[in-house]
Amino acid sequence: MDDLDATQTLLEQGGAEIIAPSRDVSTGRLVFSRHPDGVVIEWLEWRSDIWEQVKAALSVT
Repeated sequence: MDDLDATQTLLEQGGAEIIAPSRDVSTGRLVFSRHPDGVVIEWLEWRSDIWEQVKAALSVT
């Protein structure tokens, strides 16, 4: 995703619980949420340099 903060806001507005605060990691920033149905998801905003490498490896434009 392009904007972790905006995504976190949308998740909270949709009823998700943020179960771990956003934090910086080697690949970018992440946050964990629990959705109302109980599913836990890790959301990652890639660092731009790593995202470019991922896109190149997958031939994504």
